[in-house]
Amino acid sequence: MCKMRRLGVFCLQRCVVYGLLAGSLSAADPPMLLPIRVTSETVPAGGFAQIKFFIDAPTAITSGSVKANFDPAVFDTVRFVSVFSATGDAYGSAEPKGNTVNILFQSPSGGLGRSPDLPVLTIQVPVRAGIPNGTNSTAQFSVSTTAWQGLAGATFTPQFSAASVTVGAAVSMARLHPGAGLLPAGTIVAVEGTGFTPGTMLQVAGVASGPVIFLDTTHLQLPLLASADLQGKHVTIYNPGEPVIDFYPDLQGAVDDTVKTFQPIFPKQQFSNSYLGGLLFAPTAIAVQNTQLVPVDINFHTEILNNPSLNRKVTLASGATLIRNFDEVSANLVRASLYLQTSLPVSAVREAAYSDRRRTSPAIVVKSYPPFKQMQSAGLNADKYPVMSVSVAEEEVKAIGVEYLKGHYAAWNYFQTVNTPANKTFVENFKQKYGKDRVVNDPMEAAYIMVYMWKMAVEKAKTTELEAVRKAALGLTFDAPEGKVTLESNHHLSKYVRIGEIGADGMFKIVSESKEAVKPIPWNQYVAETKGYACDWSDP
Repeated sequence: MCKMRRLGVFCLQRCVVYGLLAGSLSAADPPMLLPIRVTSETVPAGGFAQIKFFIDAPTAITSGSVKANFDPAVFDTVRFVSVFSATGDAYGSAEPKGNTVNILFQSPSGGLGRSPDLPVLTIQVPVRAGIPNGTNSTAQFSVSTTAWQGLAGATFTPQFSAASVTVGAAVSMARLHPGAGLLPAGTIVAVEGTGFTPGTMLQVAGVASGPVIFLDTTHLQLPLLASADLQGKHVTIYNPGEPVIDFYPDLQGAVDDTVKTFQPIFPKQQFSNSYLGGLLFAPTAIAVQNTQLVPVDINFHTEILNNPSLNRKVTLASGATLIRNFDEVSANLVRASLYLQTSLPVSAVREAAYSDRRRTSPAIVVKSYPPFKQMQSAGLNADKYPVMSVSVAEEEVKAIGVEYLKGHYAAWNYFQTVNTPANKTFVENFKQKYGKDRVVNDPMEAAYIMVYMWKMAVEKAKTTELEAVRKAALGLTFDAPEGKVTLESNHHLSKYVRIGEIGADGMFKIVSESKEAVKPIPWNQYVAETKGYACDWSDP
C-alpha cells in the first residue's frame, strides 16, 4: 500500500506536453546597425577619464555587452563602470582585467538608449601619472559576449565611433558622493578629482546648489539647496580659462575586499524586503549597495520548509557595497529560501559575483538553470568550470545559444542522440511533422511515453474507468525511444540514466549511461520529512 498518496492520478514521469503542438520556428530577423557615439576626453596625467556611450537616435535597449581595451602604458585598470536607464532598472556587472574590461548590462523595460541626453554607459579609467601632455591614446570597443537586444526580440549590431583620450587638461572628476539616492536639501555632496583650485566652477543640470566650497586640489564640497538625486545628472566642471569637463555621477562604493576584480552595477530601484531565491534555483552571489546617508542594517533571513531557520546580520556603511556568495548568507540546505530585509531601502543585484567562484575552483558546477552567458563573460568556461545542468535540454540549447553551452553537461533519461531503433523512428516522425530544424528532448519523450502507456493500460483493462486502468497499468513495459521502460508498483517508471556533453551542433554526446533501466525510489530516505515513506499500489 501507499503510505503517502500525494498523487491521486495516474502520473508517469514528467507528464508535460512540451511544445508538441508548436509550429516550426521562424527565422530571426537580421540584426540592425546601431551607431554608438563614444566621447573623446581630455584628462590630466594622474587624473580620471570618464568615457561616455550615447545612442543619439532613441532606441529601447534591453540588454547588451561591451568589451573595452585600453593602452596599459597610458592607463591604469578601469576604476568604475555605470549603466543608465531612463526607467531606472538597468543593472549588470563589470569585470576589469588588466587593460581590458568586460561589461554586461540589462534593462528589462528597455530603458537603455531612450534618451539621447543620457549615456547608456560610462567607463572611468585612470590616466597614469607622469604621462606627457599631448599624449593621445585610442581606446577600442567591441561586443563582449552578449548581443545587443531590444524590445519585441529586436537585435542590434553596435557600431562604436572612434574615441581617444588626450593628456593635457587641468581638472578631472573622480566622483560625487553620494552619487545616487534621494538627497535632502542641505546635503553636502563630496566632490573628488584632481586639479581643483579656489576658482573651480561646478554645475549639476537641473539641481539647485550653492557655491562650490574649495578644500584642496583633490576635494570640493557642493551644498544642495533642494532635494535631488544626482544619479545620471549632467555635471560640468572647469577651471577658468580651461576646457569644460563633463561627468555623469553614480554611487561608487568601496567593493568588498573578498572580490577584487568584480563590480556589480545596481538598478535605481531600492528594496527593504526582497526574496532572493531558493537554493535549488539560487543566484551565485548577492550584491547589496547602501544609497542612504546613514548606515543600514541588512538581515539575510533563511527559511527551510517554511520554518524560520537562520538570520545573518550585516551593517553596511553609507555608500558602501557588499558582495557575498549565496552560501555565505544562507543555511546552505536544500529547499531553503533566502530573503533580504533592511532597516532602510537599499539596491540589490542577484546573479552577481561569478568571478568570485574562481576562489573555489570546483571540479563541476551543479545547477538547474545556470547563467551561462555571464559565466562565459567572466572567463568561467566549460574547459575549466563545466556545468552539470538538470534542466537544460536540446530546446534550451537552441534558445540560449550553443556558443555559450558547448562543453557543458546535462543529466537526463533521454537525449535525441540515443541510439535505439525506436528513437530513430521517433525523431524521424517528429521532424517530418513539425520541421527538420526542430529538436526533441526528454520532457517530450516523457509525454510520448505517458500517452502510449495509458493507451496500453486502457486496452488491457478494456475500459477508461480510473481504478481499472490504474491496476492494469502496473508492470506494463513500453519500448520507448530511450529504451524499454516499466511502470513499477509505486507508479513511477524504471528509466535509463544518462549524462550528455553539449557539442558544437547543439546535440548531446552521451558520455555515461546506465546499462539497464534504473528502478525508481520516489521518497528520499535521507531527508527527515520523507524518510521511511514507501509506496506500493499493488498491495491492496
